[in-house]
Amino acid sequence: MNALEKLTSKATLPPRQEKERAESEINSISLVAQNLFGVERLARQSLEARVDRTRAQTKFAEHGWRTLDTTCLGWTRGFINPVPTFAMFRIDDSQMVINANKVERPHEFPSALREAYRPALQFTRGNKLTMTFRGVLPEETKEKITKIAPLFTAPGQNMAMIPHLYLVCEANLNKTTTKPQEFVLVGWDQTHLWLIEDEKVQSMTVDKFIDFKFPEFTAPEFLSLPEYNPYGGTE
Repeated sequence: MNALEKLTSKATLPPRQEKERAESEINSISLVAQNLFGVERLARQSLEARVDRTRAQTKFAEHGWRTLDTTCLGWTRGFINPVPTFAMFRIDDSQMVINANKVERPHEFPSALREAYRPALQFTRGNKLTMTFRGVLPEETKEKITKIAPLFTAPGQNMAMIPHLYLVCEANLNKTTTKPQEFVLVGWDQTHLWLIEDEKVQSMTVDKFIDFKFPEFTAPEFLSLPEYNPYGGTE
């Protein structure tokens, strides 16, 4: 069992809340929030966040998604110079950078996830670690991301909308490798880390992606055409 398989084995189904009860809670709290005064703005925001959380979790339960214990992000591997076991790549950023014992990229990484990483970061001794996602996502994964992204998108600084969907991979600090990573897709709803894919997914190399997407480019008659060299004509 590798690290990703061990991670997914820790996922659990949250207590299922009855849909009628959830709707009743949403309606009741929303009504209370609407009747608060301006001076009670912080309380209203807290109630609205609870409504959003309940509404989202009701939707997530319908998908049958499981939650992950975020403490798994603090796992390390290696005995002499331990490094984080996992890297998390947000779907809009191909790198994760850890610098001075903190997560520098992706930008606006959720504070709760940053805290979960802390046990693994204490062994980096302030060194800068850069991890890059290599590979192309399968079409099925891209379609799923497009469909569920609104459920995990939240405003960040300057009200920019941030999609909190991440690919969790085993951390690879080898900058020369070109091997595409396996990953699991997870979503962060500001409270829970949801496992979207029950099993790990294998990303594709660029060459394999081209073979899959454009099979005509790899046909024998295509490959047999003379290659044009702008500096020496055809070869």
